[in-house]
Amino acid sequence: MKFCLKRAAFAAVCMMFFLVGTGSCAEGGGAGATAIAVSFKALAKALVGQDGIRRLSQRIEAMDDAEFSARYREVYAMLSEVQGLQKSYGLREKMSRGEMLAVLKTWDGRKVCSLIDAVPDAQIKAKFDEYLSYAGERGSGTDTLKQIQALWGRVLSELRGK
Repeated sequence: MKFCLKRAAFAAVCMMFFLVGTGSCAEGGGAGATAIAVSFKALAKALVGQDGIRRLSQRIEAMDDAEFSARYREVYAMLSEVQGLQKSYGLREKMSRGEMLAVLKTWDGRKVCSLIDAVPDAQIKAKFDEYLSYAGERGSGTDTLKQIQALWGRVLSELRGK
């Protein structure tokens, strides 16, 4: 399993470099959005592969209702363009923490990976652009490649359990 995750991460990084080079991924539209989406989808799948559904359930259980509602609203808005969201994944616009936890019990890694793949690349790029703006405001810089590498580093640390 660990070997497969390393291979997926390596492939995503290679794809990103081949598509946009070492310059800023944010320049232009299509290739940059695709590179960013490929990278973050690979990150998300790596997390799912490392017991991510259980971890997500634990995080949701630890949230209070207000925090869950705010985060769920944001995630649902991002997923709203996914075809068959309600039927295939059991999600609807307004769900309680308990309802979401019950839905998560029905999911497996394959189902989550399908949901990740269904998120439009443009939405992932838009969220990443928001993150770059936030990073720039707090002095972390807005170099796209460096920010992606920093996020990769944090995810890999989590995967290693550190």
